[in-house]
Amino acid sequence: TNGKIVRWLVEGVTMFVVAAASLLLLLYVGFGAGKRTYELMHIEKLTAQGLYVQNSIEKFVRDGLPLKQYAGFSTLAAPILEGDEVDALVVYDQKGNAVFSAIHKKKPVLPEPPPTVKEVGEALKVHHGISHYQVVLPLRSRFETVGSVVVVSPASLVTKRLRDSFLPLLFIVGALSTLFAILVLVAKPYFAGSKK
Repeated sequence: TNGKIVRWLVEGVTMFVVAAASLLLLLYVGFGAGKRTYELMHIEKLTAQGLYVQNSIEKFVRDGLPLKQYAGFSTLAAPILEGDEVDALVVYDQKGNAVFSAIHKKKPVLPEPPPTVKEVGEALKVHHGISHYQVVLPLRSRFETVGSVVVVSPASLVTKRLRDSFLPLLFIVGALSTLFAILVLVAKPYFAGSKK
């Protein structure tokens, strides 16, 4: 009888491992797809906020006025920094020097500015850092690029949202795998006696 119990336990554990491995693989693929999709949506939202600031400042510099004389940056940045999605908004000149900056009230540790603030191109750039995303949008006058707007957002927001969504699924994987193993062990005599 000890041999039967050991064999029964081995079969149960094997069925649990097979079911858990299959479901965890499915969960892993879903997590990867979810991360890509949510990250893209988050960056699009940051870009929209940056475009709002970019358009306001570009109206000013296209009239031939210098970037440093722009007034109202704090008023422009305040609503964007109210939530937890943006840690900072920074405006750089052509040489990569910060002209204006607005930082979230929680005073986060910000990353180094991306290298593209010194060589701003025509299109927006997104820098995926370890701790932050940085969306760089060029500021253009009528004749040249005069600087850039950088929207800085913590990468932990995406990770936290995904973790909150996928963590409960791990418990479901464990429960389903256990249920599958028990079902197979209980139904094994019926499977063995059935021609089907």
